[in-house]
Amino acid sequence: MIAQSFIKELLDRADIYEVVNRRVPLQQKGASAWACCPFHNEKSPSFSVNRERGFYHCFGCGEHGNAISFLMKYENLPFVDAVEKLASEFSMQVRYEGGAPKPKSGKPRLSEIMQRAMEFYRDKFNSDKFSQDYLHDRGLKNETIERFGIGFSPDAWHNLDAVFTPDLKPLLLEAGLQRTGQSGNVYDFFRNRLMFPIRNIRGQVIAFSARTMIGEEPKYINTGDTPIFTKGSEVFGLYEARKSIQDKKRVIVVEGQMDVIQLSQAGFGEACAPLGTAIRAEHIERLLKMTDHVIFSFDGDAAGRKAAKRAMDLSLPLLDDAQKVSFVFLPEGEDPDSLVKKSGALAFEEMLKKALPLSSYLIEALSQGLDLAVLEDRNAFIEEASPLVRKTKSALLRDGLIERLSTAVGYKNSDELRKYFGFPVLPPAAPQRINGFGNQRYGFSRAMTATNSRGFRRRPARHSSES
Repeated sequence: MIAQSFIKELLDRADIYEVVNRRVPLQQKGASAWACCPFHNEKSPSFSVNRERGFYHCFGCGEHGNAISFLMKYENLPFVDAVEKLASEFSMQVRYEGGAPKPKSGKPRLSEIMQRAMEFYRDKFNSDKFSQDYLHDRGLKNETIERFGIGFSPDAWHNLDAVFTPDLKPLLLEAGLQRTGQSGNVYDFFRNRLMFPIRNIRGQVIAFSARTMIGEEPKYINTGDTPIFTKGSEVFGLYEARKSIQDKKRVIVVEGQMDVIQLSQAGFGEACAPLGTAIRAEHIERLLKMTDHVIFSFDGDAAGRKAAKRAMDLSLPLLDDAQKVSFVFLPEGEDPDSLVKKSGALAFEEMLKKALPLSSYLIEALSQGLDLAVLEDRNAFIEEASPLVRKTKSALLRDGLIERLSTAVGYKNSDELRKYFGFPVLPPAAPQRINGFGNQRYGFSRAMTATNSRGFRRRPARHSSES
């Protein structure tokens, strides 16, 4: 057990401003420093750090505590790990009850094994001209390669045996770095490939994605699920993107690792990608915890359109009122990697500015190949939209979708569709007097009287008018 006296010393020495500012940029205003809260989505700063008193408090969500609790919450660490990390940042050695230092474990953690493997692959990359030339020919700069920790696994079956002692073989197998063949022989899983480390949000290496340079299939192979890595929920580049996501208040989701890296080098540090799998609800949910705006960038071909439709379908039950999803479709034959190299960063930024909002894409996608002037096509359009509207979490988005769908099929108002989708018809807006002369008109649209996702009725904005 960590000594209570040490915890007090640690909190006395640890500068909470420095601890938080390393992770969330702060602005000093008066006695406190401020930032947008890292624990909930907000547009104006309500997260306060008081250096003299040694605590933080968010006036939006109520989170508060000291430097240790901040690390526990921000980096998802257990108490002991948070104390150890904070102590290392301030060059202190953890002291346990009885004054004894923490005994060194003879068995390293899997994340430590992965870190050592990454260092090995980095060292091999630095001495392998072919892999260096390959990435340079792809347009990557040395600082970009270094930032993403890209390495190289030589074309041999037992590279890692030179790095790890025989007693660590079980850990290499558990981490997915080695496998057991049919004959019982253990061999390295990654051979003759570029090695892209996958980091969790705390920066720990938890897996690798390995890319061929000689055209073999599959192009990428990834670490399988392990105790520290679940392929279906992790996002490549999220650790590297976290500050840009916060600064730009958006995240760009692309399809491949090289797209992420090339975009990051071009100034789009907020790019990330799912790991060799279709986008999943877990990915979107994770991203929406970090930002209110997710932009999906897909190829403009049939596969890209199919992926976009899936992303739309998964996003609808997850979006809150203040959040949004947009879609960018690249010219056929292009991906973000090739586009920024050929046309430059400004061209890609222009495409992002013209991204389709989810509501527009939904109507475009569902009406593809249909003539909404034809009764049968109109009915098919409404039928396909029905489950999407019903699963929409945000009441504001849902009401807006119903209005737009009604317009698309030529209905005079949304009442008919609201009833068909199973939602109550909105009551007429209360009449409003104009300049006291007794003339009355509806001063706002009925759609604006909708309740939000928390069940509170939104107050309509008044319209000014001349008599």
